Amino acid sequence: MSGKVDLVLESLWMDDGSKTGRIKLSLKGEAGFSLPLGTRLATTSLTRIPPATELIGAKLVKRVANYHEFASDVPLVADEEGLLWTFTIPLLSHRPEHFTEGPSSAFLILPDRSTQSVSCAPFEREGEIYQAVTLQRAAPSIQPSGPALGLLPMANHCTIREWAETVSEAFLCEEAYPELKSVNDLYTRLFTAEKGPFDGTPSATKLIIRNAETTTQAKGAFRLQFAGDTILLDAQEGAGRLYGLIALAQIWHAARAHPQGFAMPSDGLIEDAPTHQWRGMHLDVSRQFYGKDAVTAFLDILAWNRLNRFHWHLSDDEGWRLESLSYP
Repeated sequence: MSGKVDLVLESLWMDDGSKTGRIKLSLKGEAGFSLPLGTRLATTSLTRIPPATELIGAKLVKRVANYHEFASDVPLVADEEGLLWTFTIPLLSHRPEHFTEGPSSAFLILPDRSTQSVSCAPFEREGEIYQAVTLQRAAPSIQPSGPALGLLPMANHCTIREWAETVSEAFLCEEAYPELKSVNDLYTRLFTAEKGPFDGTPSATKLIIRNAETTTQAKGAFRLQFAGDTILLDAQEGAGRLYGLIALAQIWHAARAHPQGFAMPSDGLIEDAPTHQWRGMHLDVSRQFYGKDAVTAFLDILAWNRLNRFHWHLSDDEGWRLESLSYP
């Protein structure tokens, strides 16, 4: 192998009139780059290859669920355009309908068992051009430089002009909004703390919550304004108020737990709204058991990261993981 280079795996689905269509994979690098005989390409993808499928230009040497390994019968050398290896998979497990169903990760396994990473280009359908979604998130404006803002994911708009010298023990809101209790309880469960950020005493930083409109009327939008010993949260009742309080709790926690790198703003503005209305995670329990505590802890982590969908994959051919008296 003539040194390591950046490698990219391109995937193209072609509708050939069959039930599933076919996929062409193309491994690209630099002109003249070569790989020795015995090199394997490993990929993972939602689209699988049925057993005993004969490929065109490669051999399927291993498949475990969605993991595949491919081998070539000849040494591989990139042409003048950098094309190193191309092969076609004529039969698939199903007809791919989304841009996410092609290879999502890949690497090379060399004859000496060492590996080399391979980047995966977006999965494309013949005749259609993949257009990535552009996220309109501006870089945070933080003055002065120094500490960081412990917010994840970062807000759409963030301007910090000054940092607080100390971090308050808690926040105090005169109104008893239900979202305050929800976020406080979430915090105490995640960090096994006796008190959460909204268990304030009269000496705590004052938090004012208004049912006010923000710049964007997207569901879940909020605005946090920092002014000395007072914080103002503008958000609609429900999701916006909840996400604003979680964001404030994140910033507060980071500043208290890691003061060497994070701090609380004393003068600034944070305004945010979800880029995507469906923000979820998937838990597959069809092949192994997760107890109640593990599942509820997973849900708390999703909430802390302001996700709003939980996909619970309960059943496969191998079993059903909830007791059912009708189907024991």
